[in-house]
Amino acid sequence: MRRMLPIALLVLFGLFVAATAAAVAHGQDDAGPFAQGRKRVGLYAGAGSGFGNNYFIVGGGLGYFVAPGLEAGVDYEAWIGDDPSTQKVTPQLRYVFWKADPVKPYLGAFWRHTWLGDGWPDYDSWGGRLGIAYRSGGNYLAVGVVHERYLDNDRIDFDGGSDTYPEVALWLSF
Repeated sequence: MRRMLPIALLVLFGLFVAATAAAVAHGQDDAGPFAQGRKRVGLYAGAGSGFGNNYFIVGGGLGYFVAPGLEAGVDYEAWIGDDPSTQKVTPQLRYVFWKADPVKPYLGAFWRHTWLGDGWPDYDSWGGRLGIAYRSGGNYLAVGVVHERYLDNDRIDFDGGSDTYPEVALWLSF
């Protein structure tokens, strides 16, 4: 079952991208902030824990809507304040169901590379996310869940080789 989740997410992602392309081809392109050519900017700050330590997290991200509802982007995070310090780069694709109203579901897939300091080995992971976004003023508040699968579990001891965690974000678009 665990191995099927990422495959199922990718299949669903492909189906919804195809459905959006068909809607656009038939002149139904009114995606608003999720329209082709729109951009996303994100700034992050928060707290997290890993390797038995607590960290302050800062980061940012950029995204571009290559088709209505389909965003290609990259995010960066730095986990600071304890050892090992950590940096993460995450290229990703996200699809927002822009026709849904007032709550807009989303799903996505990502690959992540993580650098650890103090002689710890770097590692890679990939995963998926799903959630909902609700319009608040001109922006969206997004709440969802992320499932991340670690590829280098033989070099770093990850419990079970994967992790599932919540995400909360404020999406600004222009």
